[in-house]
Amino acid sequence: MRPDQGRLGASPETLPCSQAPPGQRSFTVEVRYEKGGARLLAAGEFDSAALASFEDAITELIDEGGPIVLDLSRLEFIDSSGLWAVTLTQRICRQRGIGLLIEPGPERVQSVFEVTGLADLLPFAPARRAAPVRDLSPGSA
Repeated sequence: MRPDQGRLGASPETLPCSQAPPGQRSFTVEVRYEKGGARLLAAGEFDSAALASFEDAITELIDEGGPIVLDLSRLEFIDSSGLWAVTLTQRICRQRGIGLLIEPGPERVQSVFEVTGLADLLPFAPARRAAPVRDLSPGSA
């Protein structure tokens, strides 16, 4: 095994990791209200340090009960904490009958969803253009 490979033989190019030192990692969320619902824009590095701000913003939107677009297009990195938060968001929205659409992240971020199999299980928008907020609740057409 080469020194630049992990225990499973994966190179740094195949397993995304944060490029910033822990003290310099940042994460922001911005909520934009659009016709028919809300868009939550997540930007930066979605790791365990980001969970509180994400949870505060998404909880408020879920409590409002309208359709949500979770926009990951500005993420630079996501780890298992971020994956867990997105998966939990989808589960809660489904249980409450709230429409959720996820705008895919950049290739570096989206590949994490693909490798874990979550890309096939989560409601990602099919195109890389901004997904409109619309009634996405179960049973609506």
